[in-house]
Amino acid sequence: MKKTITTLAAVTALLLTGCGGTEENDATTEVADATTDSPQTEQAEAEEVEGTGDEEGMSDDDVIKLGDQFRVNTFDEDSTIYHWDVKVTGVETVDVLKDADDNEAYYSGDDMDAPEKVDAKPDEGNEFVHITYEQTNSSGVPESLTLESQLVFSDGEVFSALGDDGDYYTPNLTEAHDQPAGETQNNNTTAKGDWVFEVPKGSEFDAVIVNEYSIDADEEYWVMLK
Repeated sequence: MKKTITTLAAVTALLLTGCGGTEENDATTEVADATTDSPQTEQAEAEEVEGTGDEEGMSDDDVIKLGDQFRVNTFDEDSTIYHWDVKVTGVETVDVLKDADDNEAYYSGDDMDAPEKVDAKPDEGNEFVHITYEQTNSSGVPESLTLESQLVFSDGEVFSALGDDGDYYTPNLTEAHDQPAGETQNNNTTAKGDWVFEVPKGSEFDAVIVNEYSIDADEEYWVMLK
């Protein structure tokens, strides 16, 4: 008798579970649908599509290549947005950078007839990676934009311009342009700029990371160089 009661209880429980199963399944489906359509999921999907070229699994159309134009946005203290169109135009590996170094004889005052700038040469065993770019003011008003960069070696190491590369060579080359980057530009005008990296000779590199020179900047753009 005890065995029969247990069996009947089990059957009753099974029938009750079957009656409530449809509602539970519907509720589960609704929760799953809500999760699928949640803002967090949509944001994650948007970030994957709108990535800047360093994520895995991106299509060729999402990767910024040498010569491609990409949009950089800046903001002021009132959250006003300013649009800039930027393009990395060239890359070369050289042993000499013409007129890229400050002439100590000129700036010391020892020889006022000496040229202000002299050619820059790397340390023994090194060479320069010289990258050029253009930036167009598309904001509608006079504005300025200062960009900085990092070189990405083929093994994934990220390399910054330090020392003379950043303090002398890069600004000296940029200032030599008729419209140097980093200065105030009128709307629809294009300025030119340079980045210099001194690296071991024969180094393999794949990309340059570009971002706005600002404490508030959180966007970076990976531009493939090869």
